[in-house]
Formats: sequence, C-alpha cells, structure tokens
Amino acid sequence: MKNYVFIATLLVAGLLLAGLAQATVVINGGSNIALGSADQERGVYATTSFTVADSALSGSPADVTFTLGGFSSGYSVAFDTTHLPTGATRLSDTQLKLTAWDGSTKTLPIKSMVPLSHSAVDNTLAVITPSIASISSDESGTPTQSITMQAANHLSFDRIQVILAGVTHSVSEGGTVDNIHIGDTVGITVRARNDFNGNNDDNTDVGMDVTLKGSTKSSDSLSISDTESTTVSSDSYEDLSLTDTDVDSSVDDKTYTVTLTLSGVDDNNARHGEKTTVRLKVQRNSHEISIDSATLSRTTVSCDQPSTTLNVQFTNIGTQNEEYAVIGAQSDTLGISQMSTALALDKSDSGSRSLTLLPKLDKPGTYNLDVVSYFQNNIETNRKTLTLTVAPCPATTPTTPTTPTTPTQPVVVVTPTTPTTPTVVTPTTPSTTGNDNTGSVPRAKISSSSTDYTVPLLIGGVIVAVAILVLLVVVLVRPRVA
Repeated sequence: MKNYVFIATLLVAGLLLAGLAQATVVINGGSNIALGSADQERGVYATTSFTVADSALSGSPADVTFTLGGFSSGYSVAFDTTHLPTGATRLSDTQLKLTAWDGSTKTLPIKSMVPLSHSAVDNTLAVITPSIASISSDESGTPTQSITMQAANHLSFDRIQVILAGVTHSVSEGGTVDNIHIGDTVGITVRARNDFNGNNDDNTDVGMDVTLKGSTKSSDSLSISDTESTTVSSDSYEDLSLTDTDVDSSVDDKTYTVTLTLSGVDDNNARHGEKTTVRLKVQRNSHEISIDSATLSRTTVSCDQPSTTLNVQFTNIGTQNEEYAVIGAQSDTLGISQMSTALALDKSDSGSRSLTLLPKLDKPGTYNLDVVSYFQNNIETNRKTLTLTVAPCPATTPTTPTTPTTPTQPVVVVTPTTPTTPTVVTPTTPSTTGNDNTGSVPRAKISSSSTDYTVPLLIGGVIVAVAILVLLVVVLVRPRVA
C-alpha cells in the first residue's frame, strides 16, 4: 500500500513539473513592453527591446518563434533587423525565430512608427500609455505580453498668477495665496505654452486649440467655475484669464483648492495638457464692516440745490457680532464731518443708513467725499471714496451808487433897456346929459416898457422918505438962533 502511495505522489509531481516546464518562457520579465517616452516625438519610429528566457530549455535546446499581433487601429509594430542576437532570424515584420535556443536570456529589438494623432493624455489629462499590440511565442503555455506606446505632451502651464485686489501674485503649482479678505476680488491668469518646436515640418509645427478650466468644489462657499479658450501656435505662449470672483460675506473663513486644467487638441487631433491646483486662503477679521454700496441722491450741489443725501448699505463681515456699527461722511474741503446713529449687526447681517449733507458752496469744483464704516462707534474698518461737485452760483449784477453832483446855478444875463417916459393921458370930461356912460369912457392907461420898475421905484421912495426924516430930526434938534 505504501508503494502505491509513493508511486502516485511521483506521478503527480511529474505532471506538475511537466506543466511548469511548458510555461517557462518569460517575456520581458512579465512586464509590459514600452515604446516611446515622455519625450517621444510623433511621425518617427520609436524603438525598444525586450528580453525572453526559458529555463526549461536548459540542456534541451529548441526552436522557438515569437509573433507580434493584436494591433490597435492605426498602429503597427515590427521586429527590428538591427542588433539581432545570435541564433535569431527575422522571418517577417511580425515574426522572429530563435533556433536551437537553450533558454538563456535573449534581447529582441522592435520598432513602431508613432502616429501624429497619438495622444499624450486622456480626457482627464492623465498621462496615457495605451496598449497598441502584443507578443507571444509558440511555446505552449507562454503568456501574451502587451506592448504600450507613449508620446510627448507639448502643452503645459508656463506661469500661474493670482490677482488679489489688483495685486499680482505668482504661484507655483500647488502653491497658496493667503490674506484674502471679504470684499476682495480674486482673478486667476495662466500662460499656456505650446512647446512644439515649430521647425516647419508636419511633425513639430503644430498649433493647438486650448481650453482652461478653473473650479472649486461644488460644496465650497467660494465658488469658482469658469472656462476660457484660445489658439496657441507652435513654440509660443498665450495668456488665459478666468472671470474675477468676488469674495462676498457668504464666504467662510478657510482655505479653498482651485483645480486648473489646461487641455489642448493639436492640428493632428492628438490631445495634450495637464492639471494642477492653487490654494486660496480666506481670512475674516474679528471686526469688519464692509461698505456694500454708497450713493448720493445728488452728485452736484448748487446755490439752488445746496444739499444731498448719502445712502449707504453695509454688512458685518467680521467673525463677531457688532452692537455699534456706524457710518460716517468726511471731507475737509467741503466742510463735512458727519456720523450716523449706531446699528446692532450680527455676523453676516446687513444694514443701511442715510445722511443729509450740506457742503460748503464757496469753492466750485469736484471733490472727494470719504464714506467710512466703524465698529464700536469710532474704530474705522473700511473706507470708500465718492465724488461730489459744487456748481458755481449764478452771478448777480450789483447796483452802482450815483455820485452826487453840485447843482449848477443858472447864469442870468440882464440886458438893460432905456426906460420909456410914461405918457399921461388926460381923461375926457364926462357928459352932463345925465346919462351914465362911464362904462364906455376909456380909462386912463400908463404905458411902460416891458421892463418892470416897480421894485426899484419902491426902494427909491423908501430911501427918499428916510432922508427926509433924518433932515427933519436935524432941524428940530438944532439950537435956535437968538
């Protein structure tokens, strides 16, 4: 009985060893055979070599034939005639025989034309090395081994910039830009490089249609999702910019990852590109009141319309609740310095205030007006500048006073005339007939010249009367002669 068991064990071991002996041809150490590399150009042959070995043939040489097959559309692989090992015979492009091979390691060369349309990356921009063919042997049980191909990726990020509040920051791939605050504007610009060398042959003078995509996670409160496209000629650069993103009060205090993808399809329909990330760190201050909008009801004031109303919308973008949020208006030139009443604002809450402004009107022109937000009544957090125009007042014409003048006395020229001797008319003796004809009797008239001598005659008469009186007095007081 023991003998039967022993014999059975030997038979099983023999079968196992025979099976192993039939599957001892190892192609390329069991790994895929790679044609091309990250630097492989298209339109030329890629060459490589691989090893074969079969330990079961040691001491029992045999002829073994290797065959290439399983070609993908547009691809072909052939055994290279250069550097064939001893005992190797190229039967055709796709077959090679090792004669009387003892199973020792042999190196076999192959080659393949790299199509112009061979892509460097897939749709996710991962580098690809697709299987384009396979190799097998006629040795029973030999596994088939894949042959892959890789070609150069000619599209890459040459530069990445983050524009934060108007300031440009250069960022390395995977780098971080910090100190981003609520109210800031963030933009991303990349420079895409097409590094086909452009030496005027069909293989390298190749343009690309390029697309840039930028995105954050859909769950992120900082939302970036934009696409820009352009065409990049061989051996040149083009800048692409994502739409600016406003960091508003809804954005959380954290670091956000922006995924940037740069993909391009060249003139031969081969895909190129790469993917990277940048990080944006948003930091909210403990106390901050943002000025969301500030408008004037009247941007020009005048003597007829001397006032304007400032309307301000604002938000508590800090991490703390505020009890005393205040808005102010300031302009030394316009003589304005006003503060609103305080307003309590919880985190992320908004409010509004209005101020009636009466600027000075004595200096026409356009002036800056600062709108300022405060917390705790008087600690400034943000400032925004408006302009206000003071129009000239209408000109008025003053009344010129009349200078008094000295009246001119009229000059009277008296022309003396020779006095006319009055004519005395003798009245007619009235009639004695008894009839009263007085009314018909002419009155005596004194004819005189046109000059009136009444006043001089009166004066002369007075003088004569005074003289007579004086003479009488003298005579009366004179002593009598005895």
